[in-house]
Amino acid sequence: MTRSLGKLDDLEFDSLLQRARAGDEAAFAELWRAFNPPLQRFLAGMADREDAADLASTVWLEIVRGLERFEGDAVGFRSWLYTVGRMRAIDLRRSQARRPRTTAATEGREVVEDACGDPAREVERQWSTDQAVARIGSLPDDQAEVLLLRIVADLDVATVASILDKRPGTVRVLAHRGLKRLARELNGDPITVVE
Repeated sequence: MTRSLGKLDDLEFDSLLQRARAGDEAAFAELWRAFNPPLQRFLAGMADREDAADLASTVWLEIVRGLERFEGDAVGFRSWLYTVGRMRAIDLRRSQARRPRTTAATEGREVVEDACGDPAREVERQWSTDQAVARIGSLPDDQAEVLLLRIVADLDVATVASILDKRPGTVRVLAHRGLKRLARELNGDPITVVE
């Protein structure tokens, strides 16, 4: 039974966490299914799709290594997960800035099959999500991080402020500016960079 992030309450989370700590692979798989899709969308806004998948794998390795030390609820776990993800994305940006990157001449797209749903509808939904994350990722880094954490990761202002080491008011302003900029872009208005 797959639980979505919105349906995983603190009681279920605590149970899964305890079982995962005890080595229950099925419990860890449930945590991964609940938290990995939004983590990958968040990381895709900070890196390209292939790098996002690699980053997510790296993040989960760190989570597994630190699972015994983690104390908190589902919101705290998400905060920890996205903090680690953000730090790995920053590390990737730094390493890429130090060395040039070569890209393949052809670019393939993964096809994800959903045994429960209509494949055409799933492709349409995924394409929309990919486009939205790409648009958010095109914003200045501080605005993109705030919107990815607020919208994609579904974290509250206080948690985002803690992750980014910013004041809650600053997070709200960055979110407002980012959303305003996206609205102008979607309406076809030219975007003037004023930072």
